[in-house]
Amino acid sequence: MHKNGVLPCTTCELKLEEADPILVGWFWNMKLKYPDLHVAWSYRGEADQHADFLSGKSKLDYPNSKHNNTVNGKPSSLALDVFTLDSAGVAHFNPDFYEQLNEDTIAEGYKITWGGSWQTFKDLDHYQIADDQPVA
Repeated sequence: MHKNGVLPCTTCELKLEEADPILVGWFWNMKLKYPDLHVAWSYRGEADQHADFLSGKSKLDYPNSKHNNTVNGKPSSLALDVFTLDSAGVAHFNPDFYEQLNEDTIAEGYKITWGGSWQTFKDLDHYQIADDQPVA
């Protein structure tokens, strides 16, 4: 068991090591409510970010994405991309789930912006620390 009572996911834990502590806390809190929640991306290095930019998955090239943040040279992503995993091991990227997750995020008082609320580019699986939120 993880320290807050949810089952650990080694892959998620490794990705969260490269995320800002605010996002780590948000993720584990949301995972209590949604045990099938997982991290697709936290920190993205230059090659991955550039590839996502060229493919149109991101509107920002390296180093301008919240995924590219570092602190003292160490990855500290200010954004997470998440998904759910069903019992057969199939990943789901359900727009209705993301909307509910955003509503829960707001209700819990987190200053986290949902990419699905953007007007020009809907990034439904993306959650990032709000610009007015001090980071750790």
